[in-house]
Amino acid sequence: MFYLNTNNSEGLTLIEVLISIVILVIGIFAVMSMLSSAVKGNAEVRKMTRALNVAEAKMDEFLYNGNCSGQNKKQGMFEWSRVFFTMNGVSHCKVVVTWSSYGEEKNVALETLRNE
Repeated sequence: MFYLNTNNSEGLTLIEVLISIVILVIGIFAVMSMLSSAVKGNAEVRKMTRALNVAEAKMDEFLYNGNCSGQNKKQGMFEWSRVFFTMNGVSHCKVVVTWSSYGEEKNVALETLRNE
């Protein structure tokens, strides 16, 4: 007959240590993946905020100067364009700011109307 000796319970076996290390490594990879996604998301939001600031500045030029005409221009990593037309005494201005992020083209657009 075989008897299990329960008095010798000092320390850990090799398999227990290996399983603990594997669980720890999986946890570390999960945390690193979440951090990577958070950093990428923050970068996207930062770019979108800068693009919105550019669009607001160009829209302010129209609202204060009445000038919405303009060609496509590049400002840093952003390219902006304005579309302008007047119909029945109402001026319509649309500012579009585009940029490239992780190989994908993104854009932000602002539109407004102004009674002449």
